[in-house]
Amino acid sequence: MQPVPALLPTIQAAPQPILVPPKPELVPPQPELAVSTQPVPAQLNTPAPTKQIPVTDHPATPATPAIPTTIAKQVQPLTPVQVAENTYRKATSLMQQGRTEESINELNRTLAIDPHHPQARLVLVGLLIDNKRNAEAERQLQQGLALDSTQPELSMLLARLLTDRGANHEAIKTLERGLPSAENLADYQALLATLLERTGQHKSAIEHYLAALKIAPQSGVWWIGLGIALQADGQSEKSRNAFIQARATNSLNADLLTYVEQQLK
Repeated sequence: MQPVPALLPTIQAAPQPILVPPKPELVPPQPELAVSTQPVPAQLNTPAPTKQIPVTDHPATPATPAIPTTIAKQVQPLTPVQVAENTYRKATSLMQQGRTEESINELNRTLAIDPHHPQARLVLVGLLIDNKRNAEAERQLQQGLALDSTQPELSMLLARLLTDRGANHEAIKTLERGLPSAENLADYQALLATLLERTGQHKSAIEHYLAALKIAPQSGVWWIGLGIALQADGQSEKSRNAFIQARATNSLNADLLTYVEQQLK
């Protein structure tokens, strides 16, 4: 938009008077009149003030009042996994406070929501065993392995509980079912070897002792187990070498060291 031109002043400066000399023959001589050199009064020499008109690119429009809007906050419901995790945390907090029975109840709730929770079942089994509730612990372990047989910790716990009540063959079957996912676990191999030796399966025991010692060769106890299995299998020279290896680990307590010395004599 072109700017609005300033208004012209409404009052011009007053004109100077023009003096006409008189004709000599008609007018007698008069004193000379001097032309006034006084300045024109300021009020006559100043242009009238101009009215300032504001310039805008767009005509003013009345402000539109804000329209209140309500935004509903969408709360996403928790997934079963999240609910189970919250319940598990509550259970561990109760356990730390010594409220064992309440903790057990919350752990059972956790597993009812998420049977595959990675830690809840192990913690629950531990609490049950600590409180001499082995039958309940066995059921929890069997349920966990029925859902996922590739959990070595559950297999070992169940095998030990079965062994405690004399069910050695059932314990061996439990460990053998979980062996494909535990071949590289020395403790697992050694526990299976011990149970096999206990039930007279010497050759199988030797195999699993050797597998355990391949992973952890500094375990003197497992060298003793291997020596016993070799001796029972009639392999006297290899048995003696196993006892020598057991002594060389320097990991045996006084009683075990005495036993080894007796075997070597």
